[in-house]
Amino acid sequence: MHNHPPHGPQGGPLQAGTTMESLVGQKVWVVQFDDEDTSVIGIVEGIGNNFIALRNDRDKEATLWVNLGNVKEIEVYKVEGEGELRLLRFPEPGDKAGKN
Repeated sequence: MHNHPPHGPQGGPLQAGTTMESLVGQKVWVVQFDDEDTSVIGIVEGIGNNFIALRNDRDKEATLWVNLGNVKEIEVYKVEGEGELRLLRFPEPGDKAGKN
């Protein structure tokens, strides 16, 4: 996994009909509440039990699982000429994850 954001990430509104499950197979940038400086980039292998499973480009199966309760933002890695997609996740009121 790369430990830096993609060059110049550009966010846009969530496209109608998009679900978290539709991210499977997509290369994404995951920003966590407690670790913004070492965000991860990986290809989504699956989402379930409040975790997102990621793999590196050269791996065939997931090598990293991130707790979605600690995710601040998930952004699809933009490929030149493709549309943009940004998913924002906010903590529930009283949730510790978003407090500084």
